Amino acid sequence: MLLLLYYTCSCRRFFYFFIKDINYFWSHFDKKVSSNHAKIKIVGPNSSGGLPSSGEEATLDVSYGSALSGGLPVTFWSTKGQQPGNPANEPFLQWLNDVAKTSSPPLVFSISYSDNEHGVESSFARRVNVELQKAGARGITIIDSSGDGGVGGTQPDNSCATFQPTFPAASPYVTAVGGTSGGATETASTIFPSGGGFSNMWSRPSYQTKPVGQYLQSKNVPSTTLFNATAAGYPDVAMNAENFALTQFMVDVPVSGTSCSAPSFAAVVALLNDARMSAGKSSLGWLNPMIYAHPEAFTDITKGSNPGKK
Repeated sequence: MLLLLYYTCSCRRFFYFFIKDINYFWSHFDKKVSSNHAKIKIVGPNSSGGLPSSGEEATLDVSYGSALSGGLPVTFWSTKGQQPGNPANEPFLQWLNDVAKTSSPPLVFSISYSDNEHGVESSFARRVNVELQKAGARGITIIDSSGDGGVGGTQPDNSCATFQPTFPAASPYVTAVGGTSGGATETASTIFPSGGGFSNMWSRPSYQTKPVGQYLQSKNVPSTTLFNATAAGYPDVAMNAENFALTQFMVDVPVSGTSCSAPSFAAVVALLNDARMSAGKSSLGWLNPMIYAHPEAFTDITKGSNPGKK
């Protein structure tokens, strides 16, 4: 059983980590984790490219994915490249093609990068969606952070005239993870507004019909002129996304955002897979139909909001 932490990246992204930071994190917070994880498997580049600091995203996800997965093997996978038409966007298709060629791929992926849907070519997005379906059919679960810009997209955007969904988080074939503010009563994240809303590319899957219909009939729903009310909604789940301790240069610094909640949820899925496979069952694979069929397994977050600007 493998929990894979995957970072897709263009040349301008910080997609690397320093193992000294990870070792310090383990020894500082949980020595049992340190003894269980003697080595992180690395697929693809893990280099600073001459930059002085380690990448926050990679360090964060490797740290918490490993710490919360109870000693399961962890792989760091990075993919260089870019999307057609937009060199700033992520090479999701290249990564998925690489996964498809792997005979025994990891069974859980956590992605903490997203692009705004409107900046992704539709033909590219459709091709990625097909590969996401193929991965799910192989028993692979793909987790994606929903973004930290609320309804404004990947980051707060003061210029949005309408809500901006993120890609691939809004695809029905990934499980998008939003962020909450932890405590006795969880609310929507307040430090960074959790990404969420409705896709402009993907129609609403049947398993979302009832919960989304109920949401649209509730009070204080924004005007449907601002979003595609007939499309797929996201995120699918949410977890605490605030005040995580990140170690860089052996110094603890606080971080927040859905890049914290996504690997945390991925670790839970990896543990569930481990229990299932130990009992001779299959991996969970594509999660979303099961999630929506069992709302009793989750706590509904009904307080707070996710504005598109701060």
